[in-house]
Amino acid sequence: MDEAWPPPSIDDDPSARHGRRAPNYALRRIVVLVVVVGVLAGAAFLVIGRGDDGDGGGDTAAAGWDVVVVQQPDGTVTVHDADGEEVLSAETDLEGVDDIGLAGAVLLGLDGEPSADGLGVLDLDDGGVAELEVSFDEVRRLGRSSLLIAHPTTGTGLELVVPAENRTIDLVELVGGADPLVDPFTVQVDDTGGVVAFDELRNSETVVVDVAEGTGASLPGALIDLAFGRVLTVTNRGETVLLDLSETTGERVGTVETPRVVAAMLVDDATAIVVTAQGLVSLVDFGDERVEEVVDLAPLLPVPPGTDPAVDTEIVLQGVTIADRTRMALFGERYVAFLDEAGELVRSVDVPMRQQPRLDPTGAERCITVGADSGPATLLDGSTGAIVTAFAEGTVVAGSADGCVVAVTDTTSGVVAGLEVDRSVDGAVVALADDGSATVQSAARSAELVAVGDDGDPVELLDRRATSAAFARR
Repeated sequence: MDEAWPPPSIDDDPSARHGRRAPNYALRRIVVLVVVVGVLAGAAFLVIGRGDDGDGGGDTAAAGWDVVVVQQPDGTVTVHDADGEEVLSAETDLEGVDDIGLAGAVLLGLDGEPSADGLGVLDLDDGGVAELEVSFDEVRRLGRSSLLIAHPTTGTGLELVVPAENRTIDLVELVGGADPLVDPFTVQVDDTGGVVAFDELRNSETVVVDVAEGTGASLPGALIDLAFGRVLTVTNRGETVLLDLSETTGERVGTVETPRVVAAMLVDDATAIVVTAQGLVSLVDFGDERVEEVVDLAPLLPVPPGTDPAVDTEIVLQGVTIADRTRMALFGERYVAFLDEAGELVRSVDVPMRQQPRLDPTGAERCITVGADSGPATLLDGSTGAIVTAFAEGTVVAGSADGCVVAVTDTTSGVVAGLEVDRSVDGAVVALADDGSATVQSAARSAELVAVGDDGDPVELLDRRATSAAFARR
């Protein structure tokens, strides 16, 4: 706890939208309220100890880029090389351009109404658009995979979208039983992108889906983590819980009983770090079905003034997996702390109020940007726990694949900053490359490509405003 928190300041403009998306906490609260109301009495146990999308799926290395895809206000999409030269154009009514890791293609339509207008996959070679039908307007990418999840603001629908194969899977149909109730924000994808899992709340089950086969199987308990070909679930037993580790095929690896946990992270195919609300960190060996206490964080982490430790014992609110499972970020009312893969405390940073991730964690990030619901944000290096930089105002709109370069913007200007990077831009930031090397800035009469690692002049892409953009490989 030897780092001072940057002083709070003003303004958080929620208008911008590109890059890895900021979590929609308001929508999540609506969904959680709806699904919890529908759950039978007694199923009141909630585990919040991981990032929303688990360990991300697909190749988490920062992909290089060789083209920039830009959409104009009239819907025209143009593709430009690194010198700004236009190499392809396409006409579409779909709103929004996003890179989701598809080879030679980008996704169209996330900024519109997907249930009415559909989505599209733009081929960067010939300009063709393959249409995708989805049933719901809430659509997001699953971690670093090329998969999408679509859902309504209730727990009654859930679709897995596979753009590379132009198909969707109705996940609710795979649940079985009468009136299944699912939580779309529990969906996780494994590191191969081949397995997806999520919670079915009415029966307190985890549904594991083989993406290639389009089939599902159920495991007892709520989903905590998915990685290494393993599924970690939890079943409430009152003051304690059962933690079950299973193969994705359903075969059980091991079971242990522990105090209630609020955070957990698989570190290999038989071992997990678990953290209780009281700050007790343990290492669980499912092969031997053994629990080893690592550290008690209660004496080490700050709490709000006036807290009675004899009464207010819960100090850990949430945990997020980062840095390819070599770090877990823990959040409390007055701290952000980092554990290593052995469960040891790396560092804790004091904060003035409760913080949340400003960009949806994918599990691959070395760095994480945190802030309160609104106001200033701070970029932390998860490997060391050190503060990289802080932003007094503006909206965090995008992050590099490793999270260590972020773009912050308002309606007229922005900054791209992080490890060894600090570049102001003259327009609103509408895209940031996964490798953090470049950004697209948009003003009323121009859209420009900016190399953030040097002070060179921007490269003109358009003589008009860009509504969205994405970096991709052709």
